[in-house]
Amino acid sequence: MAHAYQVKSLQKTLAYILGCRPDEFGLILDDNGFAKISELCKVLKEEGWSYVSEKDIVEAAVTDAERRFELKEGKIRFTDIKGLEYGYFEKVVPPRLLFLGIKEEGYLSVLHRGLLPPRGQSYIYLFAEKTLAERVAKRRYERPVLLEVLASEASQAGFEFFKVFPLIFATYHVPKEYVKGPYVREEVLQASKPKPVKALEPSFEVIRGKSWKEQAKKFRRKKML
Repeated sequence: MAHAYQVKSLQKTLAYILGCRPDEFGLILDDNGFAKISELCKVLKEEGWSYVSEKDIVEAAVTDAERRFELKEGKIRFTDIKGLEYGYFEKVVPPRLLFLGIKEEGYLSVLHRGLLPPRGQSYIYLFAEKTLAERVAKRRYERPVLLEVLASEASQAGFEFFKVFPLIFATYHVPKEYVKGPYVREEVLQASKPKPVKALEPSFEVIRGKSWKEQAKKFRRKKML
């Protein structure tokens, strides 16, 4: 980034996004308040910073005179979170509807199993505004599918929802009955239904009090006779 005033302006923007309202931009922070620099770069481009690169973000963080940013393994966080409107996963009664965009390839699975947290995460993050969910989905996926979650109905049925930020909520699981999306023909839905896995029957007699290794040895001896 060539000019000092551009760096200063970027630092100010980063401070607002990371330190005040990341939810306004559909940016989800991890448990330690870090955001992926790669996703933050996409957010900035959506906001008109078309020339900004990940390297520019790192430069702005490192050269910040107030040392308000911390970098770690491709992530960044704002160290002074006094102004952060954070819900601290407060258990709440959610709005009537929440929204989420998913990749097209996973839609049929959701129709069968409902919404589950992505691998490596404990929660599903949902958005209070449809336009925000669409924005995040387009940022992440080439062909996203927008879903409506009947959050208040799910809450009344006993499923917990937590407020993370004013526009972001979290939950552990949303059954398929509370998820609405584009229509799928019944024959397509049935064809994609997961097939039950047939349990394998043991090929040797189970002997009470014997370990599986001893049973296996006995079975091999019988075959050799």
